[in-house]
Amino acid sequence: MHVLHLEDDPLDAELVARELRLTQPAASLSLATNRAEYVAALDARLPDMVLADYNLPNFTGLEALQLLRARCAFVPFIFVSGSLGEELAIDMLKGGATDYVLKGRLKRLGFAVERALAEMQQRAERQAAERALDDQRRLLRTLIDAIPDAIYAMDTEGHLIAANLAVQRLRAFEPGEQQALAGNQSPLPAGLAAEITADRAVLDGDLSLGFRERALRLADGTQHWLATTKAVLRDAEGLRATGIVSISRDITQQKQLERELLEVIGREQRRIGSDLHDDVGQQMGGIMMMLAALQRDLEKLAPAHAARVARLHALQRAALDSMRALARGLHPVGLTMGGLGGALADLLKQYAHLGRPTCRLESIGAPLEDLEQSVAIHVFRIAQEALSNAVRHANAAEIVVCLETSGAGLLLRVTDNGRGTAGRMTGAAGADSMRSLGFRLMNYRAQMIGGEISVTSPERGGTCVALTVPVGGAQRPAG
Repeated sequence: MHVLHLEDDPLDAELVARELRLTQPAASLSLATNRAEYVAALDARLPDMVLADYNLPNFTGLEALQLLRARCAFVPFIFVSGSLGEELAIDMLKGGATDYVLKGRLKRLGFAVERALAEMQQRAERQAAERALDDQRRLLRTLIDAIPDAIYAMDTEGHLIAANLAVQRLRAFEPGEQQALAGNQSPLPAGLAAEITADRAVLDGDLSLGFRERALRLADGTQHWLATTKAVLRDAEGLRATGIVSISRDITQQKQLERELLEVIGREQRRIGSDLHDDVGQQMGGIMMMLAALQRDLEKLAPAHAARVARLHALQRAALDSMRALARGLHPVGLTMGGLGGALADLLKQYAHLGRPTCRLESIGAPLEDLEQSVAIHVFRIAQEALSNAVRHANAAEIVVCLETSGAGLLLRVTDNGRGTAGRMTGAAGADSMRSLGFRLMNYRAQMIGGEISVTSPERGGTCVALTVPVGGAQRPAG
């Protein structure tokens, strides 16, 4: 440790040096007797500690303190003086001095030096910790800003406390709201305000971890699909919720690819169904007519063989009925001939031969005008999947398909009085059912036309799969 001592009295300087070596034997000590020597010593080598008399010829300890603080704010500065009143000492401490020792009580010098060194060590450790913390913060900020997912944190009062650059890239902010990115306890910007309901549900404990896919209309008018995960922030003890973190990934391109894939599959299904109906069906129909004619001729010429042809005719009719049912499933011709209601009626006829469950169609309201074919196909496929699930799993006596149309849009309900899917929609098993491929496909189709799917268990029992499509969605698919 290098100590610079400012003292013009050689005897006092010797006494201070002797006392200092009692507690700091390894310290090196240099002496300055005036302002010039003091400044030169500071410029030559910044000391680890300064001991200074207060009164010197044409120079004061206060000036010495100011010269040191101009160079370094943290080097300990201890006054060692014989004429330092209490008020002046307090002023010096407020001005940046570390301590003071009266020359008549030099025994206290060792304690003052040790305390100053301890404080300096603590300050150095604190500064190192703060630098490390700043480094970690910069690293974390760089990492978060480099993540393409939009991430923000909100406190329990609904104020934004952090957000990464991807949030801004999503243009969820209105003009003038970008300052919220600084985490200055600003309210959520308009583009994120719609998230408050979902955030509150997670904070209130309705969901410990939320995940959903949603469409977001940006400020420039374009629509983006986001897959959002939400998690609760908790205090150090993990008991009290202090906020929420929301992470959203832009899956617009994925959704576009999925929609294109569905459209390709749909076109291919319609082509195959049309080919079966118009080509194979016509050929099988021709064969039936020929068999019918052959049967009539054989009844006159060879009655014994007519019975065999009759059986062939019956088998051919059954095969034609099965082929037509398959063609209708692949290409619901009712959508182009009798509209959505007609296609649903044809769909229910396919289950008429089962006997149980009985399936019936209810129509409420007038058919929607200008219902696009792509929307009708998605609604039909959802009804087809829900009806198939009910027939296979519900063990129901009755299934009702209800199509309700109004000025507000379209409501499709597939309701059974059984137990199958209703039992699987609750508890842990319910979560598995909600994640099933069939439900995900129904939900995806609903999203494509701006609708929503819900699965409930009516009070009387059974299961109800409901699709709601608002006016905008009933007119055109979501883009």
